[in-house]
Amino acid sequence: MKLHKKARIAIICIVIAMILVVSCLILAETTTRDFIEVKEPLLSSSNKACAGYQVFLKQNPLFGQERILPDNNSIIAEYVDYIKASFNYDYTADKPADISGNYEIIGVLEAYTGKDKDMVSIWQKKYEYVPKTAFERNGADSFSINKEIRINFSEYNEFVELIAEDTKIDAPARLSVVMNVNIKAATENGVIEESMNPSLVIPLKNKYFTIGGDRSQDKPAVLETVKREPRPVNRNYLHLLIIADAVLINILIFIFLFTKIKEIDEHQKTLIKIFKKHGGRLVALNDKITESYDHMYEVFSIDDLVRIADEIGKPIVYQYNKDKNEIQRFYVLNGTEVYYLDIKTLDSPDKTEKLLKNASNINKSSAMAIR
Repeated sequence: MKLHKKARIAIICIVIAMILVVSCLILAETTTRDFIEVKEPLLSSSNKACAGYQVFLKQNPLFGQERILPDNNSIIAEYVDYIKASFNYDYTADKPADISGNYEIIGVLEAYTGKDKDMVSIWQKKYEYVPKTAFERNGADSFSINKEIRINFSEYNEFVELIAEDTKIDAPARLSVVMNVNIKAATENGVIEESMNPSLVIPLKNKYFTIGGDRSQDKPAVLETVKREPRPVNRNYLHLLIIADAVLINILIFIFLFTKIKEIDEHQKTLIKIFKKHGGRLVALNDKITESYDHMYEVFSIDDLVRIADEIGKPIVYQYNKDKNEIQRFYVLNGTEVYYLDIKTLDSPDKTEKLLKNASNINKSSAMAIR
């Protein structure tokens, strides 16, 4: 494969530069040690709390001897004897810790207006089912709370009816029962603190209802530390760089072994020089230049042709060709005389002799013109 000298040198320089860049990237990846922050868990814990209930029924013709209302049924208020609410909390961890905290179960009876975020409480009455109780466990990896309370449903309904009759405010009412749990797990590396609040919401003053609330909560917690570690080598990236470097080196070897400089022949060199130096003075003709002139004089160089063109005030012309390498002659046309430069004969051994003869002819022509 032959390439022009400049193109071959340019390709070699580009490939060498790319090899150096890729090699530097490989060196940087294998020797540079950036540090990254890595989170290391010291203690992982799980906090789960839930609130459940069972509805105990009065003797009634609908459910017969059944004492507990089946799950997922609407609750008919007239048949309710009482409601047993159960609250459970479980703490588990993968390592022992000193556990401490407190819990309580409270109730809020209230009348309200509006819904959801727009709800406004009209009046409230608070109840304490389980007073705030502290707990502590040292070196434990688990802890549980299980509590049940009895809710006398009819008593709350009667109280709401009494307040409505007394205040003349007939508004929706409900009883919210909440277990508040606050726990702290302390280790030598740090402390995890969490609060849980499972709840039951029991509508009142309704013929039938369903019990809602935030009945299930799950809050995992992690105690962790941050370490600075050297960034591991990206092996996929490193392998890609090594492959790229190997490919570039093979390309460079191929260029050195299997390519040669494409030499420009003398004809091309001469044309390049002519167009570079005198391109602005050359006129391309589409028509073929006839050579049937009375006198045709060949000059020694393009500079001679330029001087003649300047002397007689004529342009230098040549026959246009898409391939400039096919251009052979340049002319200065002057009436019946033609002065021309033949590129192909510039290095001919008979060139000097032929030019001397042309010079003699030019002198004779000039002498005759003087006579």
